This record gives sequence, structure tokens and C-alpha cells, in this order.
Amino acid sequence: MCVQGDCMKMRNLRTFLPGFRRGQHPSRLEYRKMWWIFTSVVLGTLMVNIDSSVVNVLIPTLERAFHRPPSLLQWAVSAYLLVVTTLLPLLGALSDRGSRKKYYLMGVALFTISSALCAIATNLMQLIIFRMIQGLGGALIMANVMSIITFTFPPERRGKPLGYVNSIVALGTIIGPGLGSVLLSLFGWRSVFWINIPIGMISLALSIVHLPPLRTSKEKQPLDLVGAIWITAAVAAIFFEFSEAGAWGWMSAPSIVLLVTSVVCFLLFLVHERHTPAPLIQLTYFRIPSFGLSVVASFLSYVLMMMPQFLLPIFLRDVQDESATRVGLVLMTQSLSMFAFSPVAGWLSDRYGPRAWPVIGMVMVGISEAVFSSLSAHTPLVYTTIDLFLFGLGLSLFTAPNNALVLAAVPPQHSGEVGSLLALVRNLGRLVGIAVSSAELTVSRVNGSGMANSHTLVMAFDRAFYIGIILATLAFASSISVSLHRTALRSTWNRRT
Repeated sequence: MCVQGDCMKMRNLRTFLPGFRRGQHPSRLEYRKMWWIFTSVVLGTLMVNIDSSVVNVLIPTLERAFHRPPSLLQWAVSAYLLVVTTLLPLLGALSDRGSRKKYYLMGVALFTISSALCAIATNLMQLIIFRMIQGLGGALIMANVMSIITFTFPPERRGKPLGYVNSIVALGTIIGPGLGSVLLSLFGWRSVFWINIPIGMISLALSIVHLPPLRTSKEKQPLDLVGAIWITAAVAAIFFEFSEAGAWGWMSAPSIVLLVTSVVCFLLFLVHERHTPAPLIQLTYFRIPSFGLSVVASFLSYVLMMMPQFLLPIFLRDVQDESATRVGLVLMTQSLSMFAFSPVAGWLSDRYGPRAWPVIGMVMVGISEAVFSSLSAHTPLVYTTIDLFLFGLGLSLFTAPNNALVLAAVPPQHSGEVGSLLALVRNLGRLVGIAVSSAELTVSRVNGSGMANSHTLVMAFDRAFYIGIILATLAFASSISVSLHRTALRSTWNRRT
């Protein structure tokens, strides 16, 4: 007897993949169709991740174009991230109650149209508004990609596509700033937004042809709007806190108010979710070790992921006096490593099971953090580059198998909210990683001038990476607890379609 939601998954796929039956492996034709579905949605993922990083390079040009200070221009970046981060839980639950194809297509269409609107914006206010619409489209895409993959691939074959998703995220991070710089120099800042149009149109066309509706039994359940309001307010407050606390001061009145607001709203959300018949997020799933502990480990991994990306450019430039070109090439090493090895990690997860790889990956991350903490003004650049490569390898081994554990722990009809939760965890983890790194550098500033000498900066980097070692240890402990919880894992992986 199949789990509720798995039967619905069977009905959805049987229309599209007529030979797919419970207890049987898909044929080559059916497997090929699965990968066409994957290709349809992964193009949207690529588009969103390129756009998340590409706009940063436009700030100096937009300053001249709109005659506005950088503090205002930064909202062209922050407004997009704010909308994406705050709306993910609501849109994930909404997608679980309707056609995932419809909501994904809506997201790609909104993102594509708003990209064109950004390209023709005549003032900063228009650009910020259009970027917020882009954020809505991006949130709809992120809320459905993991869910569509979960519905399309059986549990024992999800590792590989999840690994490719991680590669696409890394690829977007790699090519975003470089692509933006090239387009900016050749065609002007508006071309950075025009480039989304052909990618969006291809994704729309493929999705219309290949995506089945993928509806679930949750379609008739009411949407928890009260819970959505509380979690949106909590996420928005913490977003502003970590985005602006560096400028305001961590102990300033606005920072304290935002932190208290976020905590109160989150507690109210938890209380509400425990008593509502149709919760926005099923809190009971956090009692499953392979779900709750893996989500915690995932959050810590994204905090760790951002620390070298934020700290090493300052270290290499201000302590080792490296050129901007060399710094950029060194930083690409992490993303290139993740791009190359994430599919391998997914294949290993499918072939040998997902239990061991997050543990091995986090051991490598912890060792890399320890090496980072030993850097000095005289450390050879190749030494830092190799360590950053191994750091990316460790994150690759961790991420895809860990996501497979999270998605396999719950029935497919909840995959929308779970996929949104993973995307939310990713965004918040990145924010916290930048905030922790920024806080250490703020402490290192001396003489009241906002400047710090080389020795003081090295000490600040050491402290930050010591924190990284602690976080990696916590993530390792969470992952090994999941690995040792054999009963829960066995029941999870016996839930086959």
C-alpha cells in the first residue's frame, strides 16, 4: 500500500510516462522524458541564479545613470532578495495546493516579463519595483523546482538530478558577475536584463511541452494565511537585521527592534502552526531525524559557504596585496569545484545511498576551515587556491545527498513547502554567513578611523574561521546523527513509488 501522495504521484506520472509502474524501474524512454522535465525547470534555476549575482556589478554604472547614491542603488539588489526570501514559504504551500506546472510557468513568465521591464526602466524607482516583480517570479520558480524533481524522479534516482541542480546554482554564481561585466562593457547595463529573455522563453516552451500538471491531494486544503503572515514578517525582519546591522550597529536600537520582532513573529508562527488543521509547514516532520537534523545541517552549510566568499577577497587584497584579477580567479575555484563535483555527489548518493556523503563532505569542510584559519600574509596563493577547491568539493559531497535525505523523508504532496523551505534556508544561511563575517571585520577596526592594520585583519580572519570550524562541527554532528539513525533511514528509503 503506497503512502498518501505517492499514489497521487503515480497517477500524475502514469499519464505522462505510461510504462512507469510501482516496483518497476523506468524504461529508457521514460527516463529520457524525466530528464526533459528536468531540463525544462533547470533553465529557470539557471536564470534566477545568474540574476541573483549579476546585478551587483551594475551599481557603479547605475550610480552614473540615475544620479543616486550607492545606499539607494543597493535596493536594486536587496529588493529582489527580500521578495524572494519572504515569499518562499507562502508560495511553496500555494504550489502544493495547485498545479505545479501552472505556478512554475507563472514564475518564468513573470521573471521574463519583469526582466524586459527592468531593461527599459527610466528611473531608480521603476527599476526597484520591476526587480520586486522579478523576485516574485524567482520565488515561484524556486518554490517548484525541487518539488517537480521530487515528483518526477523516484527516490533512488533523485541524487543525480539534485546534484545537477547544485551545479547549476554554482554555474550561475560563476558566470553571473563575469557575464554582467562583459555585457556591461559591450552593450550597456540594460543588456544584463535582456539576456534573461531568450533563456526564459526556452524554459517556457520546454515546460509547456514536457511538464505534466503534478497535482496532489492537498489541492482542496485551505491555505494558512495567518501562518504565512507571521513567517513572512519574521523572515522580513531578520532579513533587514542581517542586511543593515553592519551599517546601523549590532547593538543599535533598530537592530534590536528588528531582532526582537523577528523572534516574536517566529514564536507566534510556531504556536499558530501547532493548532491549525492545515499548517503552512508541517512542524511534525522536524521530529524525523533525517529531516530536522538535515535541515539544520543544510542551514549551517550555507553559512559556511559564504564565509570564504566574503572574507578571502578582503584578505587577499588588503593583507596579501593581490590584484583584483588574481582575487577573482582564486574565488572562482570554489564555484568551479562545486560545479564539477555536485553531479558526482548526486551519482554517489544514488549508487551507494545518501547517508555517508554529508558526513564525509562536512569533515572536508571543517578541515578546510581549519586551514583557512592558519592563513598569514606570507601564505602562497596556490595554498589558498587548493584549500578553496577542497572546500567546494566538501560542500558538493554534502549538499546533494543531504537534500535527497530531506526530500525523501516526507510524502511528495508536501514537496513544494519542503523545496521552499530548503530555498529559504539557503537564502537565510547566506545572509547569516555574510553577517558573521562582517561582524568579525567590524570588531577588527581600530584607531577610530575605520581602518585596520594587516596583523589585526589576520586576527579577525582567524576568529571568523574558528567560528567556521565550530559551525562545521555542529553540521558534522547533525549529519552523523542522521547517518547513525538507521531505523528512520531504512523506513525512509523503503518508501518507494
